[in-house]
Amino acid sequence: MAENVMANNTDGASVSASDPNWKPVKKPEEYVTKAEDFKMKGNECYKNKDYKAAIGKYHRGLLYLKGLESNKEIQLLQQNMGFQEKPGSLQEPLSEELKEHVKNVQVDLYNNLAACLLQIPDPNYEKILHYCNCVLTNKADNVKALYRRGLVLYHLKSYEDSKESLMKAKHLCKGSVDPNIKKYLQLCDSAISKRQEKERARYQGMFDKFAEEKQDK
Repeated sequence: MAENVMANNTDGASVSASDPNWKPVKKPEEYVTKAEDFKMKGNECYKNKDYKAAIGKYHRGLLYLKGLESNKEIQLLQQNMGFQEKPGSLQEPLSEELKEHVKNVQVDLYNNLAACLLQIPDPNYEKILHYCNCVLTNKADNVKALYRRGLVLYHLKSYEDSKESLMKAKHLCKGSVDPNIKKYLQLCDSAISKRQEKERARYQGMFDKFAEEKQDK
């Protein structure tokens, strides 16, 4: 039933049951294996700087993981509606080990999507931010996602939030801190200082104007 699942995106890749790369599977492990296969294919495309193709592969990987969830939901709905299933036809609950594995694969796919979008012209920062947040929902200490989130927030001119994310990434770095984290922290500090100076100048101008008007009276 997972063949009815569709994954839509705005990155030039739309995948569904009609996609030639989509093949329905039955066992939960098969969904994860398919997702991992597309992740590896996406990594190869990324290495070759074919970012559009990599995005498509990563989305297809997510499609299989979403198919796993959809299959479970459909089966639960059938049970609630009283449909009779053949013995052994229902999907067994995922083991804790497999749940963790699914989460890790999903984290990698979202992280890789964010990396791809940062490489293309005129990046969609809102979309990248969404992917970073998807990673951090599952892995709050993921340094790559924290760094990319900070980078994106900087470009969205949310400097304080950017700095907060970058500082978390910095503290979680093992060994030396990534130079890019240091770079964007400095850029944030500079942008914050410039904005504060403009605000001070604006308020000073308002105060001076008020003082002049008071003297004229």
